Amino acid sequence: MRDEQESLYLRARLAPEKITDEEAERLGWQACLRRQSFLRGEALTRQEPDDVWDLLYDVLLDGDVTDLDALDAVLPRAQQIELRDLKSGAVSGQWPPNMGEDRGLWRLMATLWKPRELVDAGRSPFYALVAVNRAYDLIRAGEIEAAAGQAHSLTRGGSGRKVPAELVQEAYAIAAYAAVEQSEQLESATGRDRLLDSAAEHAEKAAEQGGAVAERNLRLLRDWRATKRNHRGPFSNPFLEIGLDHGVEVWEERCREIFRQREGDTKAQSTLNLAEERIRRALRDGAGADVFYQLPLDRSRYVMPSQVPRHVVPPVEALLRRTSVTSGGELEAIRARAAVELLDDFRTTAPRLDRHSSTQ
Repeated sequence: MRDEQESLYLRARLAPEKITDEEAERLGWQACLRRQSFLRGEALTRQEPDDVWDLLYDVLLDGDVTDLDALDAVLPRAQQIELRDLKSGAVSGQWPPNMGEDRGLWRLMATLWKPRELVDAGRSPFYALVAVNRAYDLIRAGEIEAAAGQAHSLTRGGSGRKVPAELVQEAYAIAAYAAVEQSEQLESATGRDRLLDSAAEHAEKAAEQGGAVAERNLRLLRDWRATKRNHRGPFSNPFLEIGLDHGVEVWEERCREIFRQREGDTKAQSTLNLAEERIRRALRDGAGADVFYQLPLDRSRYVMPSQVPRHVVPPVEALLRRTSVTSGGELEAIRARAAVELLDDFRTTAPRLDRHSSTQ
């Protein structure tokens, strides 16, 4: 019985979850519109000060933990508990299964959790993604044995293991690289051959899944191994040796930084100079970084998804009241007028016979 605009206002007050974007536009309801934009993953115009949607975007979609406490302070109680459960889970890397299945939480989970021990990659796709990143980081840090162990957790078979095929391929490529590097540390020819056989097997399995990079890596390994040991150059990727991603352009700045850090360590500086010279030679000869064994095969596979989560997002709240609040004085005046009208009604209304009377 209300007119259309008043009816829309009342529905926004009483049943906000049923309001459409078009209706929210008509109401000028910015809180609802910003919530819908966030749920669609759209860029938000920042508010001053930041509102809950700005903070959710920063923390969950960008993984910026500097705003974590500010987000905690503005969330409703139910979502605040979810956020605190997520934070506490990062201490041990243990979360409820429903959180681990929410890809929108992965970026924040991975930012908060820094595992120092082997990650069981088979637990879920999230743990697999953390594991492959850890294996790659260990390669760049020069911790080859630990990297090999982490890569094995991705390639190990078994029922119920939830490792995506593309991450298994990345793990085989890492395992091959690690095996060659480990072989170079051995004096025993038998031990070296065993590790190189393992490296070749891993590289072949990576190449079997396709991709130009995996196939080129296999060719590089085979050519290097076919060369007599006394005539081989280093197999390692010099970009990875100095802690950089394959082929990045800032390698010279990184080399100068490391050289200063290792001042007085002649062996470390000699290794750095060799890596720097190998990069210069490859670029000077026109071959570029493709002459080196490449990790990752596909960098995009290592990136944590940035998408809207199912958890920690507040439900739509009722539209704030836009009509003025009736004061106590106004209510008293209304009561007084009502009393007068009721008394007048009693005075002008004819008396009714008592139907229960015994008089006939």
